[in-house]
Amino acid sequence: QHEDAPSIIRSFSGSIEDMAAYMVDQVLGTLPKPTQDFLVETSILDHLNGDVANAICGREDCWQMLDELERLNALIFPIDPDKSWYRHHQLFADFLQARLKRRGEATVRRLHAAASNWFQKNGYTVEAIRHAYRAGNIDHALELAETCGLIRRILQEGTGIYGKLLDLFPIDALKSTPRIRVARALLHMKYGELDEA
Repeated sequence: QHEDAPSIIRSFSGSIEDMAAYMVDQVLGTLPKPTQDFLVETSILDHLNGDVANAICGREDCWQMLDELERLNALIFPIDPDKSWYRHHQLFADFLQARLKRRGEATVRRLHAAASNWFQKNGYTVEAIRHAYRAGNIDHALELAETCGLIRRILQEGTGIYGKLLDLFPIDALKSTPRIRVARALLHMKYGELDEA
C-alpha cells in the first residue's frame, strides 16, 4: 500500500532481517497482544491444537484463537480435514521462535515442560520425550523413552522417527537405560551398521 511500492519491492532483498521487519510491522504488529503471545509461545510446537496450546499458554480460549488465525491463511493452517491439528507456516515459525528466545531460556524450558506434560498425559509419547529433552529434563526424557516400548515400536513402525529421537541422547546418558541401548543397537542393525550395533 506504499505510494512507491515498486521501488520498495525492488529493494527488498529477501534477507532474514527484511522478512523479520515485514513480519513485525505487517503481520505480528497488527494482532492483539494476547494473540501475539499465543503465536510466540506455541512456536515451540511442531503441530498444535487448542488443548495443548491452552496447557502451555495457561489459557482457555486457544481453539477460538486458532479459528481466528486460520482465517488469516498465511500464519497457521490445519493439517487434517477435521481441523483438529494445526501447524505454523515454517517461515513464520522460525521468526516466532527467534522472538521467543528473547524472553529467556527459563521461559522456553517452561513451555517445553508444559508441552511434554500435556503430550505424555494424552498418549503422544514421542512428542513428550522431545519436549522433555528440550525442557532440559534429560532424566525424565530418558525415563519416558525407557518405558515406552521403543524396541516394539521400531520393529512395528520402522526406524525413521525413532532414529531421530534416539539421536537426541548422547551415548554417555544411556549407561543406565538398557532398553534404550538395545533399541539403539537394533537401529544400527537395521541401518547395516553392525560394528556400532
